[in-house]
Amino acid sequence: MVAGNAAPVTDRPVSVLIPVYQRPVLVRRAVDSALAQTHGNLEIIVIDNASTDATWEVVNALAERDGRVRCFRNDTNLGPVRSWIRGLEQCRGDYVKILWSDDWMSPTCVAESLVALAEHPGAGIVFTSTFIHDGQTPVPFYHFPNRRWITAEAYFAASIQDGSMPVSPGCTLVQRNLARFRVDFPRSPSSLAGMARSLVASRAGLAATRDGHVLREIALSTGAGSDMLFIWDAVAASGGIVHLPKFLNHFDRSPTSITVTQGDRVAGGYRLAARWFLDTSVADSAMRRRLRMTWHEAWPKRWERTVRRAVRRTLGSLRSRWLGRAA
Repeated sequence: MVAGNAAPVTDRPVSVLIPVYQRPVLVRRAVDSALAQTHGNLEIIVIDNASTDATWEVVNALAERDGRVRCFRNDTNLGPVRSWIRGLEQCRGDYVKILWSDDWMSPTCVAESLVALAEHPGAGIVFTSTFIHDGQTPVPFYHFPNRRWITAEAYFAASIQDGSMPVSPGCTLVQRNLARFRVDFPRSPSSLAGMARSLVASRAGLAATRDGHVLREIALSTGAGSDMLFIWDAVAASGGIVHLPKFLNHFDRSPTSITVTQGDRVAGGYRLAARWFLDTSVADSAMRRRLRMTWHEAWPKRWERTVRRAVRRTLGSLRSRWLGRAA
């Protein structure tokens, strides 16, 4: 647990971090859901990534209305990850709750997440079941009614096999000293000496260097990969993750969501992040070997499923167009 604080876990101070860019309407909903939390020991950190619309004025008005809101603005747009890092630097709580500006949470989300962590001494991260909203019926995600503790290996394996585990920290609450967003992916060698060293390295090392270079570019421009590794690093350090099977987090699949506007790059970032993590960050060699086997078995099947879904969507669209013309 966090050193230097003898208070029960359920009473610890929590920082809700809300990064925002160009969302004057949606950010109000996010902040209001944070202010509505039943957990009393709470601060809300809003980091505006140099918005050019009314976002900063809205955020300032919310801060003036309630002293728990502290807002910061970047002088220039830092890109998503570096803005998230600056926001983390302002967090003073023992625990951090990431809340994306287009999402919201139920009033008991923070309080119940802390209770779940208190029931698992030594755990540093928890995730809840989540509803994804796209304007129609909410879709349930990350819901495992019979699971409360998931080991690190089981979490990584399930993520690789079928993508059933979260990739976004928006449904998690994490110990502050485990909260970090990576930008330190190894880049391709820039010198002849570096190239020579890489040539004699293992194939895994070469792949990790190549993946790290591409991943860094995707992460810095979209956040994809870095957000997932926020969870994976904390799970690895904690030895596992607590699951709270209640739908306390709500993701809005809005038209401006990065998963909508840059879906292919986001998916590529997650794939590269998973493979890079296996090659560089799993210390247990036996676990790393098992997870690599899972990777080689699972990803071709996931690719086939993705292609089949794309084909079905295309055929469905063509059929709808044909029926429309026939009518």
